[in-house]
Amino acid sequence: RALSAAEIMTNPPEPDRTSEPQAVTAQAVAAHMKLPQKVLPKRGVRTSDPGSGTPHLVIPYKNRRGKDIGNQYRWKFNKDDEPKDQPRFTFDKGFNPQTYGEERLKGYASRKGMYKNLNVFEGTSDVWAIDAIELASIAFASAAVFDLAALESIDEQFPSFETYTVCIEEDLGGESVMRKVEAQIQDSPIKDKIRFLTSRHMVYKGKPCNDVREFREVAPNSFKKRFEEALEKTTTWQQYEDGKKAVLQRAFESIEQSDGVSAYID
Repeated sequence: RALSAAEIMTNPPEPDRTSEPQAVTAQAVAAHMKLPQKVLPKRGVRTSDPGSGTPHLVIPYKNRRGKDIGNQYRWKFNKDDEPKDQPRFTFDKGFNPQTYGEERLKGYASRKGMYKNLNVFEGTSDVWAIDAIELASIAFASAAVFDLAALESIDEQFPSFETYTVCIEEDLGGESVMRKVEAQIQDSPIKDKIRFLTSRHMVYKGKPCNDVREFREVAPNSFKKRFEEALEKTTTWQQYEDGKKAVLQRAFESIEQSDGVSAYID
């Protein structure tokens, strides 16, 4: 039955504490990431046109010649935002890109001595974070399409890059990227150019940051200095392999010291 006025006054309904998820507009993303307003427009990133449904972010992909080849769309800030059945990201139908940001490679390469390192990320937002400090970067559209062959192709056309710093995030995507590197790197002509950047290198006030976007957002004003310091500490492939061997060696030594196990191993 309907409540009387008296009942409403003595037992007011609980306020609706749910709120609509924030619309993913270019302005909102720039504010969320604390980006200079010029960063996203320079990449052609914009809010969807009025009348095209729920406001969302339009992210153009270009080839090395600067030609538009398709769009990615960001619909939600977080994957758990409503509506649950709406993917966080989508692409144009039939568009399956591998890398984002290749249109700037020629410009990086032409300024010899200035861009000796190419930062390599998983996803577009880390590229925008690096754009804010004007360093060279590209991103793979996702961990699923990571392939060293793409970097080898870049190196063949633009050999001025002395290093490729691959950011390995502390999640399933990062694990997938690392497994692919391990499977592909032994015979790669750029093996000695590969560097790894992880949360161990990106620490702010004692707290590791999972990715470059987060590393910038905690303190944008000091990001350039902190990131350049992190780049000086990155891990080479040889250091990574030596570290794995050391871990295995310590594990075997621990087993051999266990009672009743050493005789079995011998």
